[in-house]
Amino acid sequence: RNGEVNHQGLRGRDLMSKKSDVGQWSQFNRGRPLFQTAGIQEYDRAMARLLQRLIKPFKVIVEYGCGDAVWTEYLASQHPTKRFVGVEWNEELFNYASNVRKPGLENLELVKADMSRPEGIIPCDFFFCFGGIEHFESHTEILRAWTEKLSLDGQCILTIPNLLNR
Repeated sequence: RNGEVNHQGLRGRDLMSKKSDVGQWSQFNRGRPLFQTAGIQEYDRAMARLLQRLIKPFKVIVEYGCGDAVWTEYLASQHPTKRFVGVEWNEELFNYASNVRKPGLENLELVKADMSRPEGIIPCDFFFCFGGIEHFESHTEILRAWTEKLSLDGQCILTIPNLLNR
C-alpha cells in the first residue's frame, strides 16, 4: 500500500493488454460449475478453503475480473452478512453473470466497469483477482490503483495462469 496513485494517469483501456482474446476468454469463463470440472476440482476446493479463511474478518469483498461471477456468487451464498461486489468489463460475461448469478442474493452486486478507471475500482476490505491482472499492460499501476481503495488492514489475493500447463 505504499505510494499514491494519480487516477488521471490511468487511461482506461490503455492499461488493458492487446493480447487478450475476449472471445476465447468469454467461452472458457462462462458457466463453469465449481467443484465439478474435471482436472481442477482440487484447485476449486483449495481456493474455496483459502478464500473462506482470508475473508473471515472482512465486511466488503471485491472480485476484479469476476467473469461469470461463479466465485463471487459462491462466497456471497456462504456469507450472507458480508457485501460482495463482482467487477467485470467484458459485456458478454457481465450479461451472463447478471442473468444467472444474482437471484436471491441481496449481498451480491455486479458492476460492469473498466477496472482500470476510478468508477471500476471499489473501496473494500479484501479483493481478489483470479487470472485477470495479466490482462493489464501495467500490472504495477493497476495493483496500486486497487490497493489504494483497500482498507488499511485489508488484504488481497491474485493468481496468474501457469502457461506451462497448456
